Amino acid sequence: MNGKITAIVILSLFILLNYVNAQEMLEDVFYFHLIIYKNDTVTLDKFEIIEGVPSDFPGISLSLNYSILLLSTENNVIFRGQLPISFTAYPMPPEGQPEVEVMLNESEQYLRLPYFENIDRMEIYHDNKLIFTYEICDVNNLCEDRKGETTLNCPDDCELKITCGNNKCETGETQENCCKDCGCQKGMECVNNKCVSEKCGNDKCDANENYNTCSKDCPSGLGDGYCDGVKDGLCDPDCQKNEDVDCNSSKLFIYIIIGIVIIGLIFLILIKSRRGE
Repeated sequence: MNGKITAIVILSLFILLNYVNAQEMLEDVFYFHLIIYKNDTVTLDKFEIIEGVPSDFPGISLSLNYSILLLSTENNVIFRGQLPISFTAYPMPPEGQPEVEVMLNESEQYLRLPYFENIDRMEIYHDNKLIFTYEICDVNNLCEDRKGETTLNCPDDCELKITCGNNKCETGETQENCCKDCGCQKGMECVNNKCVSEKCGNDKCDANENYNTCSKDCPSGLGDGYCDGVKDGLCDPDCQKNEDVDCNSSKLFIYIIIGIVIIGLIFLILIKSRRGE
């Protein structure tokens, strides 16, 4: 019986730790499904931002012929990886027959590259020849975050041009980004182009106050309807996934508590089984 209980404890901890590690390893990645042809043409079948683990790329010391780069809006190389492209296949031969080499015209690639917010484009090289470029921003008046567009790499789509301070609440202007022109809601006043509660400073987080409008009364990490995302060791209950770095450490703490509870339950089972013997 003791051996079974010990095995259950070890298995439970193993499953819990693997689950925690898997959750912690997931991150946003650039996902590319590409077809690279022998004649140096490339077809992009799919591109999006997904949660996953970046692909493993061979070290640069191998000097492979194909490489993939991510470049920033400042034209700096943020990421470089080598692609083990092969146009040779060895299909399973019939029983008793020798293996036969088959030459292919294309190589299909499923790549997960590290995500960076300021990426401007992806490039693929064959030796020193540029054979493919993918621009993140396509300028279609839509800010497509799942395609990697941000205010940094695609301001034409993601950043509205506004003129704050001309006494006109124009398209793109709101109480949050231009209270000079759009004013503030009842009980708020515009101070330094920011809506602040008229009661701010009374040491009470009132109904219309939050960390953004009155950090004096509503400290970071408080459930006030506003995600502040400040790194302070407190998981803001108003934040969604990945909006507050402190929430990741809080999840780990929860997993540890779950593990302790599991061990405690098994310990109780062990005590009861001994009393029954």
